[in-house]
Amino acid sequence: MNNILVGKPIAGITLNGLEYLMAENGTPLSFPNLEQAHAFLQKRGLTKDEIEELSFVGEAESTPFMPSDETLNLAMAMLCGWKQQIEDSGAVWYRKAVRQKSPPDYCHDRNAHSEILSLIEAKGKGKIYAAILLSLVTEGLPSVAPLQHHFNAWRMLKASPRLYVEAALHTLNQWQDTWSTHKKSQ
Repeated sequence: MNNILVGKPIAGITLNGLEYLMAENGTPLSFPNLEQAHAFLQKRGLTKDEIEELSFVGEAESTPFMPSDETLNLAMAMLCGWKQQIEDSGAVWYRKAVRQKSPPDYCHDRNAHSEILSLIEAKGKGKIYAAILLSLVTEGLPSVAPLQHHFNAWRMLKASPRLYVEAALHTLNQWQDTWSTHKKSQ
């Protein structure tokens, strides 16, 4: 099954969405897995650093190219003020009066999104967050003008919790740090 697409930000600007590697017939070139996509790019002279700058779309689980849900949850928890403490019974996460065994699951729990919104609002970055989230949810989708604003608002409401986390980390300029931490753990 060919389901991995290779893309890069249009004009090098991440808010612009992605442009994809195209086949000679004008359709996006797809690969059955990341290893074959990586090998294809290396054969065409791209360095490891250049390949790491690309986006690989279509692979759901964690890869060397995308931080895992756990990595994103940890990064978001620390930004939202959660702290980890080691006790006799094991690790405990706490924030204010709340104590639990693991950080919130921001990548799957829509209720945890309220913490993200509070943080974004406190930093005065609501408009930036909305623009980044919009670019993530509309990436690669056709325009739906003249009702585009209504459809885009709907797409944002229906976005996965993981996209909320990715948008928040980009907004707070923490995506690259999260990415670097993920690559070191591979």
